[in-house]
Amino acid sequence: MAEKTAEKHQVEEEDKKKQEIEELEKQIAETSEKIGKQETPTPKEEETAAEEELCSEHQRKVEIICITDRSRICSNCALFGAHKGHDIRMENEVVSEITLRTELLMQIY
Repeated sequence: MAEKTAEKHQVEEEDKKKQEIEELEKQIAETSEKIGKQETPTPKEEETAAEEELCSEHQRKVEIICITDRSRICSNCALFGAHKGHDIRMENEVVSEITLRTELLMQIY
């Protein structure tokens, strides 16, 4: 009877881990889609793209991700605008986190 309980507990733990992985995969896919991951641009293309991506409200570079609203914002939006108090991160940090999570998922499978 103790063995059945242990097996049941192990199966429940495995199911829980699978659900967590599925949720992480979903979050990664959604975040990647929001960021608009494309082919890696050349440094010149990256610089030009960064210059073109300005906040419509403040005309500042859009270089921050609002995790709460899943959108790209400028520093003014983060500090003083509609995203004040939200969970925000620098774009490069989000990309690094997505990359790390993807690598971990690949190791699991």
